[in-house]
Amino acid sequence: MSEKIKLAAALPTFSAGGDRFVPDGYGEKRGVPEMFAIAKTIEGLEGVELVGTWHVNNENIDEVKQLSRYTGIKIIDIVVDIWSTAKWSRGALTSRDSKLRKEAVTEIKKNIDWAAELDCPLINIWPAQDGFDYPFSASYDEVWDNLIETLSEVMEYQKKVKKVKVGIEPKVKEPRKYSFVATIGKTLLLINEVNSSDLGMVLDVGHALYAYENMAMSAVLAHRAGKLFHLHLNDNYRFWDDDMYPASVHTIEYLELLYWLEKMKYNGYYSLDINPYREDSVQVVRESFAWILGLRRVLDKIGYETIAQKMEKENHVAVTSLIRQMMLP
Repeated sequence: MSEKIKLAAALPTFSAGGDRFVPDGYGEKRGVPEMFAIAKTIEGLEGVELVGTWHVNNENIDEVKQLSRYTGIKIIDIVVDIWSTAKWSRGALTSRDSKLRKEAVTEIKKNIDWAAELDCPLINIWPAQDGFDYPFSASYDEVWDNLIETLSEVMEYQKKVKKVKVGIEPKVKEPRKYSFVATIGKTLLLINEVNSSDLGMVLDVGHALYAYENMAMSAVLAHRAGKLFHLHLNDNYRFWDDDMYPASVHTIEYLELLYWLEKMKYNGYYSLDINPYREDSVQVVRESFAWILGLRRVLDKIGYETIAQKMEKENHVAVTSLIRQMMLP
């Protein structure tokens, strides 16, 4: 029988999500207290992820701490906002402007301090604006040097707050046409070169999908390196980062991902990073959890050892036959 898992969601899930066509969002905009109140109504949800400066800052941190205590919902991750203002348009961690790089590091340090005060174990660095759009627009060796330099400075500061780890979230593109930290392999290479035990990866499986990676293999490789710090669950059609709910498109591949996460004894959060633009967010979160838990029950019924034995014989037809019989009785 598989172990109980910890379920979580990004806090913005519970407020209006906008896109470039409707920037103000498709639903009701809510403040942090209201989003916490809604999250509290969802059975099984244990944690939420915040975005630094959006949901927590020096002025409201005591209020956020009280909200977490009152609702019983843990703050499990703070995402550093180094992308949403124009000053970062040509990069944050890799900017040719050393002053901007210093500002990015300062912003990350603030998030580490907020996380420590909130008993939050992780901050997430998504280097969204660190990329390029056209050929001959980036000095790739200089870029990599800047990444190592800025992250090394971050990790030097992190040593003072050992209980807060740092995760890097790769994404192949958007907002830039190409991201410097694009794939699982590049991210592991970067982490290896920075060489800190407390620097790891936030694996967004939707980012892996539309980088045409296999979700399960990406998780296995990150885990093998001891760097799978956190997991974002969502789905897409492999063309874009659609942030649909888990298993809504790649159901069988999700089953494989969940199989390997259990086999590897991944004990972090299964956290939703989704954008239910036109749907009721509470309904979507509940359905997401139902899919995750339901697919795990399918694996339990088939048996992990049974699957492993079939895989050893490279008999994928036998495995999918078992899955079909369990899901389509």
